[in-house]
Amino acid sequence: MLLHLHRLFLLACCWLFCHVAAAQTLTVSPTDSTIRVDGLLTESVWQRATVASDFIQNFPNDTLKALNQTEVRMTYDRNYLYIGVICHDQTRNKRFVAGSLKRDFDWDANDNFSVYIDSFGDRINGFTFQLTPLGVEREGQMFNGENVASEWDNKWRSSVKLFDDRWQGEMMIPLKSIRYRQGAGYFLINF
Repeated sequence: MLLHLHRLFLLACCWLFCHVAAAQTLTVSPTDSTIRVDGLLTESVWQRATVASDFIQNFPNDTLKALNQTEVRMTYDRNYLYIGVICHDQTRNKRFVAGSLKRDFDWDANDNFSVYIDSFGDRINGFTFQLTPLGVEREGQMFNGENVASEWDNKWRSSVKLFDDRWQGEMMIPLKSIRYRQGAGYFLINF
């Protein structure tokens, strides 16, 4: 499967902002650089990466721009998909909802950044990787369009750093843990 990696990630990832926004395209370029997963996003590859932003909130209304904006960057190499995220906090209070510090936490009881990867393009099945501002990880396999099985466990790495006005995270996801059709030219992505 990794043989077609370059074709796969000459990727136009579509990130789907809720139900009211049109799908957008995010071009993800490969890297030969080493990325140190430390939550700092200091490598030059992050500065060159296309930024996904202008997200829309989904609660209490799904028609407004999110108050605290998020910036997402992606890259990949032969073995890993890398995701860098900056979650801005206009309140600057560093208070986060943390219902649990346990791995595979309850998604809606914790502040978190989530990425949903539909590697089959069927808008029904895929994989999710999630990270809290406190560095707690969750991953799962999506099925039937809305269910997530947290029993699906994979080894992946992440790191988080807290700042006065934001928190930043990096994810390093092994491509071998994401199944996809041979010759696929893109993934659908939802942040």
